[in-house]
Amino acid sequence: MSIIKIDEQEQARRWREVWTIYLIMTLGTLLVDQIATFWPFFASVSVLIVALGFIFLPTEYLLARGEDPSHFGIGGHVQSRPNLPNQEDSLDVDEGDYSPQMKTESSTQRAWRCTRQALWVSLLIFPLFILGNHVWRSVQGQNPKFSIRSLSRWDESIRGLSNQSLKVGELNTSASLDHVKLKWRLKPNENLFTATVDLDASAQVLAKSRGIQIIPPKTQDQHWQIKSKRTGYILLKTVSTEVKISAEVNQTALPHSRYSWGEYHQSTESTEFSRDFNWLLSIFFMQLFLVGLPEEIFYRGYLQTRLDSLIGKDSKVFGVAFNWQSTLLCSFLFAIAHLMTILHPSRLAVFFPSLLFGWMRRAYGDTLSPAIFHAACNVLSQVLWGIYFI
Repeated sequence: MSIIKIDEQEQARRWREVWTIYLIMTLGTLLVDQIATFWPFFASVSVLIVALGFIFLPTEYLLARGEDPSHFGIGGHVQSRPNLPNQEDSLDVDEGDYSPQMKTESSTQRAWRCTRQALWVSLLIFPLFILGNHVWRSVQGQNPKFSIRSLSRWDESIRGLSNQSLKVGELNTSASLDHVKLKWRLKPNENLFTATVDLDASAQVLAKSRGIQIIPPKTQDQHWQIKSKRTGYILLKTVSTEVKISAEVNQTALPHSRYSWGEYHQSTESTEFSRDFNWLLSIFFMQLFLVGLPEEIFYRGYLQTRLDSLIGKDSKVFGVAFNWQSTLLCSFLFAIAHLMTILHPSRLAVFFPSLLFGWMRRAYGDTLSPAIFHAACNVLSQVLWGIYFI
């Protein structure tokens, strides 16, 4: 076991390092998020940019210092460090103590091991979370609406209600759960807009801009007609599982190149979209590779491991050597970073699952196990949100 004395100078250097890297990543994420609000193309890749930052900023820094990222649970199995009798001893133990004698395993073996570990934790935690979520929402007067439809989502290319500004001449269609939103902005020489939307006959108009004429479908007819001048929007609530859009400008069919779809105003060849269950698998992998794994590498891998060598001492929690002080601070920083991107008190709730992610990091000596569980938690939250709000 490699033990390196951490003197006061090294301790001060590590604190500066932790705060510098945390602030760079947090403020960088905030900057990317702000740019994404007014640049649609950038918005479509902003999540990837942030994910790469979470992964490569700490990893490249550690490599530049000659430190092995695997000692931080990044890229391989690392055992939890032994119990430390007091704080003074904790300052004598380097992160290298996370990997005494370890058994070599392939990437496939590691993935399967971490999946099993995350699955066991999910089986224990998810029933409690579902029950607690139901009690909390019941207090607020929200009742679950269980149906097969509540587990389906719109096609990925149209999903996510758009709040982006429109280009001149653009028609955008977006959808989320039981809402479909149309926005349009004609060119200066165009003054008559007509759109036909195929939805169920019982669809409701929730909001619209002034000066819009709406012709609801007749019996057995599902064509909603919308007539307007140069700019406008309409928000519809529908139980339809399919949507089809066609539009005319000055009684001429709108060119396909002027259609855009979804939150990020993407282009696609189709004008027909439907709800399906493919989103469950696609969003899990998105949450794993673009959210769970990057955040766990940064917070539980780099940040928590560094803090373990700076504050607190280990104690047994369900048989695992666990440092409460460093994990509480790491979870606090995790919650603050989430609050900075979206200023809503509910964002601070991530503090609590972060404690469990931190325990898993120490229990299993890896960032992949909490990353898989992290992704599963986010998917479950979205499923429950649909059940209570659809």
